[in-house]
Amino acid sequence: MENSSIMGIAERVKQLRVDAGMSQQEVAEKIHCGSRTSVANYESGARALTTDAAIEYSKLFEVSTDWILKGGIGDSEYAFDETEELVLLFESLRSKALRKVAIEQIKALMRL
Repeated sequence: MENSSIMGIAERVKQLRVDAGMSQQEVAEKIHCGSRTSVANYESGARALTTDAAIEYSKLFEVSTDWILKGGIGDSEYAFDETEELVLLFESLRSKALRKVAIEQIKALMRL
């Protein structure tokens, strides 16, 4: 990843935290990244944001991973696509049986 890309991501994750009025420690606890130092490193660009961390930021701040990684996508500053939300919810289902139920429920909704 280019350094300029990392800096853009760093600025966006810091902006999310600051706009939410959260400390680095609070974010670290909520995204399960270990410590405040990890969040500080993400925000300074000293450490590239991992895929797992990007997903956790996306869930915590209800923004798309595209916005975190690329910025400026969608109609609003923090665009969150409903499709991405469905994918995140589906991926959070650990059980194959639950995933099957979710698929059947979506199919039923499509028939309405």
